[in-house]
Amino acid sequence: DGLLAALRVEQHEPGQVDVLPLVGRHVHAPTVRVEQHRRRVLVGGGRVDLLQPALLDLQDLVPAARNLVMVGTGTGLAPYMSMIRTFIKPGEKRNLTVVHGARHSWDLGYNSELSTLNNMLERFHYIPAITRPEDEITQWSGNSGYIQELWKSGVADADWDSPATPDNTHIFLCGNPTMVEEMASLLASDGYAEHKKKEPGQVHLER
Repeated sequence: DGLLAALRVEQHEPGQVDVLPLVGRHVHAPTVRVEQHRRRVLVGGGRVDLLQPALLDLQDLVPAARNLVMVGTGTGLAPYMSMIRTFIKPGEKRNLTVVHGARHSWDLGYNSELSTLNNMLERFHYIPAITRPEDEITQWSGNSGYIQELWKSGVADADWDSPATPDNTHIFLCGNPTMVEEMASLLASDGYAEHKKKEPGQVHLER
């Protein structure tokens, strides 16, 4: 009791989930039950209270026909990984673009897994970007600059059949607070609305 830790909960089968500390060892907990609003997780009779609800109900948040753009900086990509592994499969009809920003290439967590998905799945698009390419040991050939500038350049939907719009796309933002606020402002100017409990929208974020 009283121990504060960052956890990620991944559901693989009904009634069975994995609880993964963001720092530390993987803990498999076959009897974990996540209560309705996901603010409390019961683990083998014990209890873990969550400070924020986990964004795991992708099907509830986003209609099946909508494209997805998941934007993260630094460790902000971690909450997306369980959603990607659960819902993105071969033959997926909607586009899913993951835009990940970091200072250096070695800070791009999950790079190998996301690059593999990018090569395997036609509608999965992984766009890593760094802000300090001059620090790289070998020349960086990928995108560079801040996420906000990348969004303005149109790189997120460059490989889609049609451009992203509020009518066909939902966007998730997680990571650096400045990035989240500036992206939310940019998206608002493009006609996207922040998702709220009583006012559904296309932009999902945690302030």
